[in-house]
Amino acid sequence: MHLCHDPLSDRLVLALDVPDAPSSCSSSSPLVTVLSGILDVADEGHILGLELPLDRLPTDLRTLLAPLLDTKTLYLELEGPQQPRVVRSVPVPVELHWRSEAPRLTLSFPRRTREYELLYPSGTT
Repeated sequence: MHLCHDPLSDRLVLALDVPDAPSSCSSSSPLVTVLSGILDVADEGHILGLELPLDRLPTDLRTLLAPLLDTKTLYLELEGPQQPRVVRSVPVPVELHWRSEAPRLTLSFPRRTREYELLYPSGTT
């Protein structure tokens, strides 16, 4: 799992390799969906994690992730807190893209909305 910034779209992109993807998810067209998630941010703009509700996923993506999880939410911890002084949780629209040829699930979310602005990688909110 790695996080990077796409300067053209001004979005942060998180790529997850899914090596044991079920064959039922091998559709020839990419699966794309948008969910409302929760972004946890610590002081100085450090992104702690991203939470997504799995019950709102399309069936194909839920099938893909089901063997990996036994909960109704997916929490991706991006950075372990080193005693953060401030932790803020903000709503974030997350685009999920699945391409079976990789197999990789890509999650992207805006660097800024009306709720927050991340000065990634070393800024504040």
